[in-house]
Amino acid sequence: MSDVFSGIVLNFSRPYRPGDWISIDGSTDGRVIEMNWRATHVLTAKRDLAIVPNSAIAKAKIVNASSPSGIHGMTVTVQLDAKTPPGAAGEILERAILNSRLILATPAASIMIKSITASSTEFDITFFVEDLAQASRAQNELFDLVFRHLAASGIELASTQSQPYPALQTAASQNAASGPERALNLVELFARLTAEERQSLAAKLKQKTYDHGEAVVEPGMVLRSLFIIGAGVLSITTVVAEGQIEVMRLGPGDHFGELGLRTGTAAAVKISALVPTIVYELTKDDLAPVLEARPPIAQELCRVLARRQAAGQLIASPNIDKTVPANRVAGWFADRLHRLFDLTDARGASPALSATRPQRL
Repeated sequence: MSDVFSGIVLNFSRPYRPGDWISIDGSTDGRVIEMNWRATHVLTAKRDLAIVPNSAIAKAKIVNASSPSGIHGMTVTVQLDAKTPPGAAGEILERAILNSRLILATPAASIMIKSITASSTEFDITFFVEDLAQASRAQNELFDLVFRHLAASGIELASTQSQPYPALQTAASQNAASGPERALNLVELFARLTAEERQSLAAKLKQKTYDHGEAVVEPGMVLRSLFIIGAGVLSITTVVAEGQIEVMRLGPGDHFGELGLRTGTAAAVKISALVPTIVYELTKDDLAPVLEARPPIAQELCRVLARRQAAGQLIASPNIDKTVPANRVAGWFADRLHRLFDLTDARGASPALSATRPQRL
């Protein structure tokens, strides 16, 4: 009877509805999928079904994350080495927040210095996402972006007393690296290179700087080099029937220009700097020896292009054969990349001599 009467009260007061994300006493979190006179059915984040008696809910504290709007806020903590001035560190954290498209611009995220000691400065980062379902993904993305922006700027996380001495040495050596070296260290394509090889490649990078709002690439430009973001944030936008929309954002360690380098295809999007940004250029002549010596780099580059093609995030239109299956797009890119650089394939044969390869375009 208690459950029934509580169910009547809940149905009249409507503190939540099916589809809302709720938290019951901080112990049961999830999306409401059913309400009846006896209980409320909640689908948790672990995909378990929690059936909570209405009498228990009537006595509990209920937080409705979907009301009055679906916007959900959360806070994460980051501890940085005290050698970095708090103001400079806060600026880098702001760039990491700006780099994420999952984090809403309104309400604006905030950064608060929680504490400062001789060894560390602790920051609380509060940000908002469209709904609770995106919270975990946004938090994971933000931590990754914070790491990238800090590494690109040579800023270290706070160390602990138990941290082994060799790890401290490694952090110090990374901090002493030049800007181009730190950028290359973040590029997944070059993860297989040795420290000496990355240092040699870094010496060939040409630095370009862009101010806030400055265009890096305009539609119609042909990019004939690989461009790597060393610091800052770039926004990629395209024009559709509804107007101009943002496709993606790029930060330290990201790269673009692969298709123009391969085919000479003109860019179909605009790339502009959201904050002062450093971009490093790697020409075809400098990249070719690396691809020849390290075939896995070429393979990973093609996989990156295939993922961007599937997500509609390519900067140029490659005119892919419509008969190519989705799971073979990476191979399609690989064939053309091998022809551009005159590389040998995995079997050691020149692609021009392979009978299974299509004719040159």
